Amino acid sequence: MTANPRMEPIRELLDASSDDEQTLAWPVPTRVFGFHGQQAVEKLLKVLILASGSNHEYIHDIEVLSKAVVTRGEIIPAVPFPIADLTDFAVIARYTASRDLTPTERDQIRESVRILREHVQARLAILDV
Repeated sequence: MTANPRMEPIRELLDASSDDEQTLAWPVPTRVFGFHGQQAVEKLLKVLILASGSNHEYIHDIEVLSKAVVTRGEIIPAVPFPIADLTDFAVIARYTASRDLTPTERDQIRESVRILREHVQARLAILDV
């Protein structure tokens, strides 16, 4: 049995996403929180793309990555925060002032990342990746 060549980048993305997700538990400024929320989601979507047998683009746009996931026959589970809204935190909010996230929005982002991570892990098990 040969090793799946996609497994190493998938593991790396999962590990990095986990690091980003852990940061969401810390009392950090909005820019930091939003950036790590966006990064966690971005990496999880890229895992789904890799698991489908495709390569992902090296972009930060959650909407574009979400469309790429769906195009490959995968679904994105319903989450309480509109994940595409995190895209601005990838670049723009790192350099300019961003609006503060409310405590409720922070909770919704944490929950959205958790739901997406569990979905990705379930898909990897089903796809035997």
